[in-house]
Amino acid sequence: MLPPFDGNGYRKRVLAAIERRGGPDATDPFEVYDLPLEAAGSLTDDEVARRVDDVWAFWQKQRDHPKYRGLVTALLRSHDALAAQLRTPGGRQWLAGQTRAERERREAARFAALDAALERLVERFGGVPADKVAGLRGMAAAAGLDDAAFEARLRGHRLLGAEAPAAPAEPADAAVVLRQVRDGLEELGRIEGARVPSLHALLELPPTADRETVRRRRDALLVVNRQRRPDRRRALVDDLLAAAGTLLVDGDPAVYLDALADDVRAALRPRVTAAVLVEDRLTPADAYLLLQEAQAAGLDQQRAAAVVTGLAREAGAMGDVPAPPPARVPGRADWQAEVSAARAALRDGRPAAARRHADAALSAAGELLPPIRAVRDEAAEVAARAGAA
Repeated sequence: MLPPFDGNGYRKRVLAAIERRGGPDATDPFEVYDLPLEAAGSLTDDEVARRVDDVWAFWQKQRDHPKYRGLVTALLRSHDALAAQLRTPGGRQWLAGQTRAERERREAARFAALDAALERLVERFGGVPADKVAGLRGMAAAAGLDDAAFEARLRGHRLLGAEAPAAPAEPADAAVVLRQVRDGLEELGRIEGARVPSLHALLELPPTADRETVRRRRDALLVVNRQRRPDRRRALVDDLLAAAGTLLVDGDPAVYLDALADDVRAALRPRVTAAVLVEDRLTPADAYLLLQEAQAAGLDQQRAAAVVTGLAREAGAMGDVPAPPPARVPGRADWQAEVSAARAALRDGRPAAARRHADAALSAAGELLPPIRAVRDEAAEVAARAGAA
């Protein structure tokens, strides 16, 4: 029998965990509705219906929560379909099978990078050098593995040399000055269904745009936004456009970009550490991919390169860090998928998100292919019509 629903406990235990992992894409129906997966076959229809209704009612109360409103809005969009399946024994059985497989896949993925690093070190050295253990421990922690799980994995390999330090230094926290803007952009991304990495991305301008260009674009978007129906998205965009004025027009844009670079540095540090750990260097292909990720997060090319180079040297890269190649690495990105995402955004009436996907497709393809040109033009036309209206 299910225990009574506890809203406060649900918020701390379930919503906080889902938010920490990245939102609805990193969860499953049984976690979302706080149902025990192991007891899926013994739950009655009435029990499940009461729990689903309790969770739905709790979400309604959290729609204006300063931290979880974006997550709750996204969960509410999928509620009808999931609730209908959970209310029937056949639907629950099917969802339980899917959920078990997905949880097993996620669990395996948590160990994948660590296992690959261990295998490569054994291949190079015949065992795991003691001076690599601290870095491996950091990789495990970044993947959410506790120390016991890491030690169990490490015991399967021969340790070479003296014992390593007990734990790596903690990475620096994201810049405090970015916190409010970052949270707002993440919430907007969940509402729109497409990530908005920076204020420049919100304005659909490059990070090198001058103050006057930013001001004109900010003013134009304010006019358009205030013609929308009053809802959470409108209020959120208003706040972010005000922040753009404060940071990029009235303030020094370089200060914002430097703070954003700190945020990107903290996010990429585990990736760079893992790349350098097993090869003692950063390969050109890895450098290229990391640079692309830094630029996709909102940095200009110069700052992105500085972040990647600095992290590589911090991780102990031997020799010079290779300059990322100017041309794209074939097969590293799927421009067709970005075009499809852009068309889906257009069907949903989100031209700004469509333009971001089209730009990502152009970056992936390395040239303005006809399908990319078509979807970019369509997004621009829809945005122009919306602006005129």
